[in-house]
Amino acid sequence: MSLPNSTTSYRAMPNDADAAHESYLSALRVPELARQVNAKFGQSSYAALRRLECVADGKALLLKGVVRDYYSLQLAISLVRSQVDDDVLLESQVHILNSYEGSPN
Repeated sequence: MSLPNSTTSYRAMPNDADAAHESYLSALRVPELARQVNAKFGQSSYAALRRLECVADGKALLLKGVVRDYYSLQLAISLVRSQVDDDVLLESQVHILNSYEGSPN
């Protein structure tokens, strides 16, 4: 009888020093990630993305600005996610003008 092929990864539980070091490194890289995202926004051929701003806030990235529709917000989020690791927190403070209720979100 053969066992199915599977891969399991194990990660050692971090101790307090490891967690503190990882937190410190994360806080250092977030401002650089914000600069990279803003550069991508500025180079975009899509005008809605050029009007957005990415700001570092501790260990999170904040998206700020106004877009016309939900599609534009999704493009922005997709662009940011393509530039950063999954462990970086992303918060949107982007207002959508053409929402279903007719007012900014």
